[in-house]
Order: sequence, then C-alpha cells, then structure tokens
Amino acid sequence: MKRYFCPLPIVLSAILFFFGHACAQESAAPDPLPGYNDFVKTHSFPYAVSAEKLSELKENFSSLTIGLNPSQIKAILGEPDYAESLFSKAEEPGFLGTAWTYVLEKTDPRLTNVKTDTSIQVFFNKDGNVQWIVSNTAGLDPIGTPQALPRQAD
Repeated sequence: MKRYFCPLPIVLSAILFFFGHACAQESAAPDPLPGYNDFVKTHSFPYAVSAEKLSELKENFSSLTIGLNPSQIKAILGEPDYAESLFSKAEEPGFLGTAWTYVLEKTDPRLTNVKTDTSIQVFFNKDGNVQWIVSNTAGLDPIGTPQALPRQAD
C-alpha cells in the first residue's frame, strides 16, 4: 500500500481557498426582498405612502402587462414593500410563484382591514412571469387572472 504525504499547510490553504471563494460568491448574490415582518419593523402605523409615490404608482399601473419579469416590474413600480413565496396546500403542485405587495395605506400591522388597507399586488408564476396584478384601489382594474389550480380528487 502506497502512502501519500500531504503537508498540513497545503491542506489548510486549499480549504481556506475554497471556503473563501464560496463566501465571496455568496456575498455577491443580491439581497432577498423584504418580507412582511421587515415592512412592519421599518414603518410606523397607520401608514400611508406619500402623495407623490401614490400618484407615480397609479400613473405607472397602466404600463403593467401579463408576462413581465421581476426586473421589468421593478423598473415600472420600483422595489416592492414586501414579497412572499406562494405554495399550494397540497404537496403537488407545491411552489406556485411569488407575490409582491406595494402598500398604499395600512392602519394596523396586526390586522387586515379590507375597507381601509389598500395595496397593489403583483403575482408571478413559478417561471417568474407576471400572472395577475390586482389592487383594491379605485381606478386600478385587475390585469390578468389568478392561476387556476387543478382540483384534487376526493
């Protein structure tokens, strides 16, 4: 049986090189979008977007269409206030896509008030393209339709 000698400094150098390379790649990745809890921590309530931002969002809403990707949505509406991953209740189909929310008004972060809380929501399918855009703000009509899921057999 042949015996190979590998000095400890070489082994440690190799480990540090690969570990450092992996860390550098991780830090180069874009930051994930904030979740709802991040939005709550960084805003005071009752919350209302500025009149200028509201006007901009309403004006740009007409530029939205089905099939846009996240970069295109960011170019039109800006960064969302928060994002959520969407999953089916059943094991299949599993991951459905993501939802981005642009909050216009929110009275209480612990409650959803359908009369006073307003927002624009952009739903992306699992391929990352816009499937449906909806708002409960007057004058902003829905674009597209929600994704239909196959019914489960009983």
